[in-house]
Amino acid sequence: MTVAIAALAERPRAGGGARAIVLVADKQETWEDSGLREESEIEKRRELPGGWQMLYAGDPDAADETADALQAVRPAQVRKAATLRRLAKAAYQRVRQTSFEERVLTPRQLTLRDVSGRRLDDLPAAVLFDYVHAKVEWERDYGAELIFAGFDENGHGTLFSIDDPGVMSRSSTHTFKTIGSGAAVARMRLISLALRPSDRAHEVLYKALDAKFHAELTATVGAGTDAWIMARTRTGGHAPHKVKLPLIHMVRRAVTAGTGSAFAMHDPPRRDWKERLERYVTDVLAGRRPDVSDLARR
Repeated sequence: MTVAIAALAERPRAGGGARAIVLVADKQETWEDSGLREESEIEKRRELPGGWQMLYAGDPDAADETADALQAVRPAQVRKAATLRRLAKAAYQRVRQTSFEERVLTPRQLTLRDVSGRRLDDLPAAVLFDYVHAKVEWERDYGAELIFAGFDENGHGTLFSIDDPGVMSRSSTHTFKTIGSGAAVARMRLISLALRPSDRAHEVLYKALDAKFHAELTATVGAGTDAWIMARTRTGGHAPHKVKLPLIHMVRRAVTAGTGSAFAMHDPPRRDWKERLERYVTDVLAGRRPDVSDLARR
C-alpha cells in the first residue's frame, strides 16, 4: 500500500497539451501477512518503452511483471497513447490470470475449466471450500494500481490508470491521477489547492508534494518521498529528472509552515524558498543541471 500522484503542468491557456508532468510517490512497503512497514530504497516507478513512465501502488510483483511484459514493445508501437492503453490492459490481465492459476488453481490440481460456470457444482465439497478460501485470500493479497504517464503522438502530456482486476481509466490530457491507500486524501488535497494543468511546473510540483505529505496521515503511506519531472523537449526526449532530496525537504518545511500550528513552527522554511523552487524547476525544464548546493540553508 502506498500513494502515488501524477499531475500535468505547463499546458498553454491558449490551447494545446501539457508540456510537463510531475510524478510523486512514497517509499514505504507494508508486509500484508504481518502488518510490518518499512521505508524502502526501491523506487515505485518503472520506465517503459517510448519514454512512458509507470507508478505503482500495491503488489510490487504484479507491477514488475506488467512492466516486464511491456518491455518487449517497440517504442514506435506506443507513440499513440491508445495503443499503450490496449497493450497495458492486456498485459495486466494476462499477469493477473497467470498469478491466479499459479497460486490458486495449480496447487489444488484445478484448471480454469474446472472452476468455470456450473462446473463448480461438480467439485467435492471439501475441494470447493478450499478453492473458495484460497481465491478469497488471493484476491485480498494480489493486485496493483498503476498510473501511466507520458507524451502522446501529438506531444501532449497524457495520464491513464489501471486498477485491479484490470479496470482501465480514460486517457486524460487535462487532469491528475492518484492511486494507493492514500489516494483519497491526496486527491482531496489537490482539489482544495485548485491544481490546474495550466499551472507552472514548479507550482504543480509544490502541490503534488503537499498532497503526498498530507496523505501521510494514512498509516500505510510513509514519510520517504520520491519525485520526478518529465519535460517535453524539442528533440522529443522526455526522460524524467529525479528531484533532489534537499528540494523535497525544503518544500516539506514550507508546507508544514503553511498548514501547521504557529505554536509548533520549529523549522520554518528559508525566506526565498519560492524563488529557489521556481529556479530549480526552470533549470530542469531547460535541460540545465539545477543548483542544490545551499538548499539546506535556512
